[in-house]
Amino acid sequence: MAVALDNGSSGSVRRPAGSGPACCILPTGCNQSVQTMLARLPALLFYPILWLWCLVYGVPGGVFFKLAAVYENWVATNRYHYILWKKYPQRSYQKYISSLWASEIKGLPMELAEYTRQKIEQNHLSEPFPFLRLITNSIFMLFILPYMVATGIIKGPLFVYRREMQARQQYLSQRGLPT
Repeated sequence: MAVALDNGSSGSVRRPAGSGPACCILPTGCNQSVQTMLARLPALLFYPILWLWCLVYGVPGGVFFKLAAVYENWVATNRYHYILWKKYPQRSYQKYISSLWASEIKGLPMELAEYTRQKIEQNHLSEPFPFLRLITNSIFMLFILPYMVATGIIKGPLFVYRREMQARQQYLSQRGLPT
């Protein structure tokens, strides 16, 4: 049995040659053997089995990766808001004071504008923790979650179908068979 070395970022991993990418979800070599098995079938059996394979393998995969994308986006956005609050408190504080000031001076004479800003700065010495932004982001992510899952249900099988069709075309063209 030939062994290929995969020098990825996680170090060298020994795996059978031709077993597909190291990031395969299925056991090593399983995905490649499924593609070869499907490619060898006659067309009468190939398409129904391919559709079943797309549903069995594509739907859970599409849903999983869309859920992972929503989670990663939620974590990145919340981390961004937290870092802005923690790392740049002065800039964040100035934005906070400016927004309070803008809402306070509506309808007041211009002479009281600067006095109102000083009063706000005395009453609010620091910006509060950004609970509202974090909660709003969380609610938004929960709102888009069903839509992302629906796109995963649709795009997952399409991805598997295209990949299997490319593997079949490649297998048939290598053997000189009509496609």
